Amino acid sequence: MPRYFFNVRTGGVFDEDKDGSESLSYELAYDEAVRSAREIVGELVIHGEIVDGRTFEITNEAGAIVGSLPMKSVVRFE
Repeated sequence: MPRYFFNVRTGGVFDEDKDGSESLSYELAYDEAVRSAREIVGELVIHGEIVDGRTFEITNEAGAIVGSLPMKSVVRFE
């Protein structure tokens, strides 16, 4: 089963996901990233921190970036 990594980039700071997560497909890995981003954004809001500027960089086992997810994109306004 493929393993995907959800690294977080905040401005110039890079936080590497060393463990990753196995997923049957990229689409399911992306869905996992969305769920995780919602949890992170919720915590940021609770603590009065800035949400904008944080992005998941989704990489495969070879380290290639296969997708990205700006965390602010998971917030619904309507």
